[in-house]
Amino acid sequence: LGLKLTCDLMVTEVVEGGPCSGRVKEGDILTHVGEVDVRGVQLVDIAKFTLGAEGSKTNLKLMRGGQSLTHEICRKFVQVKSVKDIVHAQVEQGFRRRNSKEIARIFAENADGDHGDPSTLHLPKDKLLVALKEFSIGSKDITDEDLKNLEFQFGCLDRNGDGKLDLSEFKHAVQSPSDL
Repeated sequence: LGLKLTCDLMVTEVVEGGPCSGRVKEGDILTHVGEVDVRGVQLVDIAKFTLGAEGSKTNLKLMRGGQSLTHEICRKFVQVKSVKDIVHAQVEQGFRRRNSKEIARIFAENADGDHGDPSTLHLPKDKLLVALKEFSIGSKDITDEDLKNLEFQFGCLDRNGDGKLDLSEFKHAVQSPSDL
């Protein structure tokens, strides 16, 4: 479909000339592929719903600025960029390379719990956005759009449903976006 998504299904890139070009925008959040609700579904599992013969159509349902949008998309072959092109594009867009040590440091700086016992540390909702903004080279300001999407993002990231994010869940949240 020519989309690059984060694990919480936020669009980070729309491939120019791809099926979604001109319809889907960066920052949109994918909620449905066809009639299938994909919120909370792993990206690798969502890919099977996006596959189809070139020229076949599917509907994508997205959230943009609190509004639900549906677009009919005609599938077509999308040329995948080289790794060099992808890394260059991410640097231009303001993403820093994320290593485990840096992720653990930012998690610990923003976490609640007993810092003497790392297994008790967790990120509450109000600190999730602050921690995620640490990975942006650009503005660290939290926007109204960020706040609107917080509940949905937190629900997607809280994989075990305990109402708080542990280090494993946070690491999963800040991994590189995946292609669809």
